[in-house]
Amino acid sequence: GIQKSISVKIPSTVNSITRRAFYNIKGELKVSIPQSVSVLGADAFENCSGLKEITIPAGVKTIDDCAFRGCVKLRKINVQKGNRSYTAVKGALYTSDKTRLVQYPCGSPDKKFTLPAEVTSIGRCAFMGCGKLQSIQVAKGSGQFRSYDGVVYTSDGATLVVYPAGNSRKSYSVRKGVEKIGENAFYRCSSLTGVQLPNSVKVIGGNAFAQCAAFTKISLPSSVRQIESGAFSGCAKLNSVDFSDGLERIGKSAFRSCKLKKITLPKSLTRLEITAFSRCPVETVNFRGGKQRWNEIRTGEEGTIEKNVSSVFPSLRHLNLGYGCAASFSVQPKSAETVRGGRVTFRVSAGDADVSFQWYVRKADATGW
Repeated sequence: GIQKSISVKIPSTVNSITRRAFYNIKGELKVSIPQSVSVLGADAFENCSGLKEITIPAGVKTIDDCAFRGCVKLRKINVQKGNRSYTAVKGALYTSDKTRLVQYPCGSPDKKFTLPAEVTSIGRCAFMGCGKLQSIQVAKGSGQFRSYDGVVYTSDGATLVVYPAGNSRKSYSVRKGVEKIGENAFYRCSSLTGVQLPNSVKVIGGNAFAQCAAFTKISLPSSVRQIESGAFSGCAKLNSVDFSDGLERIGKSAFRSCKLKKITLPKSLTRLEITAFSRCPVETVNFRGGKQRWNEIRTGEEGTIEKNVSSVFPSLRHLNLGYGCAASFSVQPKSAETVRGGRVTFRVSAGDADVSFQWYVRKADATGW
């Protein structure tokens, strides 16, 4: 990205700032947006770490939720008078009726923030990467959200919405009854080494724990059905994941760039996106469901894992498809040795697992096999 300080005055002929128009500018950035602009697109200023303040002109009608993703030094967002779609309060960006928080200024020195009672929805990137924020409270009278120890949940307790990235806790236990970990909820929470999930969580949202640099292990309860795209991506120290039976889907890049070398997947798994473990040094995969179930797992539009296993796990050395299957053997007569012409019956039961055995014939004079 650009390192030097720059100042940009956008011409009045421009009516839209498109996706990643100012992507990854590292130096100090000052941008003057004309009245002609009506749209700020997705990731328009993504990772512009030198952007400290910006003014939204009166003509802007649409701002994508993630227009300011990664602007870690953005201290203040202003909105010109006369704008009918948006407003700013203490540097934070809201819709004009203040029912939606679009973006919290991640460069703000404040360690605490109180979500206004009238807010009924929060932009999916509103707090993404706000590393100085240690506690998020919810004002009294809110019908949509509740805060417990500085962590925001929906008022019904079903979703954990956002955990403050600047909190210094090493471990956190999610409240009982939570069914979903929201998108970006724990994004870049650098102090956390692990999170305890209750046996009620069904969905782990996109990028929910992405770039949690200190994460080393996670145990997923049997209630979890789906891990969405990027959920644990960039957790560079994550070397242990306990997948419980019940899990059905693992999304794209869910564990991208983690440290996983050995994993055990449950027999309930039906879909494993082809990039789910990209850039992971996975060498050993154990699957509890046997060969037939394994071959039926979908990897997206590309087909089944039977055809794409080398793409899903490029470093794979050992694939065990009978893991967890109990095998039992019975022999009649009890001795496996009999005379020529005699009869020995073997009965083998091992679920869907493949079982191999060797048959030896002893020479009649007992000199060998």
